[in-house]
Amino acid sequence: MTMFFNQQVHDKFDLMKETLFLTVNLIDRFLSQQTVMRKKLQLVGLVAMLLACKYEEVSVPVVGDLILISDKAYARKEVLEMVSVVPCKNASVFKVLQAPESEWQ
Repeated sequence: MTMFFNQQVHDKFDLMKETLFLTVNLIDRFLSQQTVMRKKLQLVGLVAMLLACKYEEVSVPVVGDLILISDKAYARKEVLEMVSVVPCKNASVFKVLQAPESEWQ
C-alpha cells in the first residue's frame, strides 16, 4: 500500500529513480525499528519521500504539495512532527543519507 502510493508520488513529481530507492530504504529502516499504526504508514512514506528528495533532488516538493497528493489525509503539523520523529527514533536515517552509495545495499 505505502510502496504503491510512493510510486505514484514519485511519478507525479517526476523524481529521479534514486529518490524512490532511497525512500524505500528509509521506510524499511524506520519500520524495522519502530512500530507504526496502519493509518500512519502513508505519513511515514510521505516523510521518507520528503527526506529522500532533500538529499537527491534539485527541486524538492513542498510539504503542502505532499499533503494535497495524499488527499489531505494529514495536516502540515503532523508531517512536520513526523519529520522530527524519524531522525530522533532512527539515527541511522542520517547515516544512510550521508553514506556512500556503495554502503546502501
